Amino acid sequence: MRLSNALAHKLPGSSLTYTVSWSATRLEMTTFRLKLRKIGNSVGLILPNEMLARLDVVAGKQLLAVETRNGYLLRPVNQAVGKQVEAGKQWMDQHSGVFDELAK
Repeated sequence: MRLSNALAHKLPGSSLTYTVSWSATRLEMTTFRLKLRKIGNSVGLILPNEMLARLDVVAGKQLLAVETRNGYLLRPVNQAVGKQVEAGKQWMDQHSGVFDELAK
């Protein structure tokens, strides 16, 4: 089942409009039961091969655990995004005086 829609909105007091659109596909949900295992002074998880394939990761790759209202969301680390964020931080550090002036 595929749902999609689009809404056009006009900004109040302006001639500008913007469009909000979305689409969703109903996916089959799979639940994995993961066992916690003692690894040295830490605790680890063993991820089944099917889960690794769905996450598109292999041993040695990193996952992000993003906290949500409903628990944690596991996502593969996107190295390109990390590099962009780091470049943005460096740029902001180089131009911190501009941000100080804008904050006044």
